[in-house]
Amino acid sequence: MNVDPKHIIQLHMIVELGSYSQAAEKLNITQPGLTRNIRVLEERLGVKLLRRGKTGARPTDEGKVIAAYGKKLFEINQRVSGYFDGLRVGDFGKIRLGLAYTLSNAYLANPIHEYLEEKTHSVIQVSSGSTLELVEQLQAEKVDVVLGGVQINKASDDYVFEPLTKNYLMVIGRKGHPLVSKVQVENKDLEAFRWIISAEFDPIRKDVDSFLSALGIKKNMISLETSSTSLIIETLLISDYLVALPSVIAQKLIDVGLMSEVKITEVHNLRPIGVAYRRNSIDESFVQSFVTHIKRWFANHHGPMENS
Repeated sequence: MNVDPKHIIQLHMIVELGSYSQAAEKLNITQPGLTRNIRVLEERLGVKLLRRGKTGARPTDEGKVIAAYGKKLFEINQRVSGYFDGLRVGDFGKIRLGLAYTLSNAYLANPIHEYLEEKTHSVIQVSSGSTLELVEQLQAEKVDVVLGGVQINKASDDYVFEPLTKNYLMVIGRKGHPLVSKVQVENKDLEAFRWIISAEFDPIRKDVDSFLSALGIKKNMISLETSSTSLIIETLLISDYLVALPSVIAQKLIDVGLMSEVKITEVHNLRPIGVAYRRNSIDESFVQSFVTHIKRWFANHHGPMENS
């Protein structure tokens, strides 16, 4: 059975728009030509795909199935066309990057900027969410690369996960905070200060609650709940409040001179920060160049990831 892929795409467009005339205009073909192509497709498949009525063209159950394949073909065609159009003008492609909430607030500005400086005609489209949500988007091919803190323990035929750096909770306060000059801070020292914690919807909240409980921090010592990094920073700068943040974020704030570490004995490890990407990405070479850059950047700034 020989079926023209263009006819399947045309079926998708009719179903999408609900009209032969609108689909013909969108596809830049005549309506009689489009009608003829759908008739040929139905004859080849031996089933009725569309029913015309007062409200327009509606797919049969079989038509819905074939139109779904047409949608995938259309999206692939658009992406391939866009890719080669980009090559002609020197734009080598676009990375759809998913960043976990804890990483989306400026921490990766430097490696992203460095990559774009090297790939001057590239585009990075960033979306944020929980790592689990982003991995689902990766599997659905809505993003190309995910950076986050969820360790994927079992091998997957769909995507690869590579750990980049260890991650743990670190307590920080403003520069000049009464506790930062102490060589070793005891739990009782922490009781004199107010605390900021992440919002309840934040995936890291359970870890923070467990960590603060181990430090002896009571609920009445919590003054602010937020997952806004900018609000946390601004509040810390004008107060003696304390906060426990993932080390990859906290260390960044320390390195740029905004905050100082409060040295405590309690250790609460988080899952390592890692990168995930599909094994058979359509833009595999372009995705791989970005992944290679990210791995190199983390190795340069945090050292190689040791095997546990």
